[in-house]
Amino acid sequence: MKNLFALTGKVAVVIGGSRGLGKGMARGLANAGATVVISSRGKEALMQAADELTAETGSTVEGIALDITSVAAINTNVKLFHTSATASYFFIFQISSLF
Repeated sequence: MKNLFALTGKVAVVIGGSRGLGKGMARGLANAGATVVISSRGKEALMQAADELTAETGSTVEGIALDITSVAAINTNVKLFHTSATASYFFIFQISSLF
């Protein structure tokens, strides 16, 4: 079943990925072989989630602290999402508590 949804070579960016639904989505993507970048405002919980997901799935999961309500913060951190010039990216926004 894992090969049916194989994401090896893909980079998934999950905004709001340190807990709840976002973390669950990040887990599923990592289990399917994607390199996952999770972000949230809380750096401590974010790094703990990234370490936990990496250990659990064996995939690379990186955490980037980011407040998406700040345009300046987004512009500063956009380059961190570019881990490879040839990678295929997709974004998932799990930010229901933002508004």
